[in-house]
Amino acid sequence: MRKGFFIFVSLLISTLLMFVSISYALDGSNEKSVTVYDPVNMTMEERWEWVQENVEPVFVGKGQYTDRSGTLHSGLDTSYVGPNDMYNIAKLETKVWFTVSDSFDRVESWGTDVFNAVPLLDSLSVTTTDYDSTRISNDNVRMVYEAWYANLTGAYYIEHWYNVYGYGVYALYVNKGGPL
Repeated sequence: MRKGFFIFVSLLISTLLMFVSISYALDGSNEKSVTVYDPVNMTMEERWEWVQENVEPVFVGKGQYTDRSGTLHSGLDTSYVGPNDMYNIAKLETKVWFTVSDSFDRVESWGTDVFNAVPLLDSLSVTTTDYDSTRISNDNVRMVYEAWYANLTGAYYIEHWYNVYGYGVYALYVNKGGPL
């Protein structure tokens, strides 16, 4: 009799623990909320927040002087996109310029040297290109270059997010995806 009672209590406790752990797992309150990147439905600010939190910059460094005018230039930045890392179907090439104040505390002006969206397949077309720039603060400007490509397998995108700073440095974040 004692043995049967002990088995019954053990099963009861095991069952209760199982229900508690299942309800805790289904609750999800112990998990971090992860936002999926949705370039079509997110605002530019939401997209920028997501990129900052989830994408490492591919370059951080000084802009290069290429002439005596004091204009700084990025390098020619080229990124590829495809259904996987081994097969590229399109590329985006960008290069930016910017000027800074003599005291290196303000971005004075900025613009585009190169913005090319290039399909690498005959069956692929460039459907949209877009450029946006925003002054974040006196010493920080954000520039975004975006290209969308499409074929029968779906839509693909590449984004180049530049942050240029008044002290002559820039950072480049590359975000890409597809097929959508």
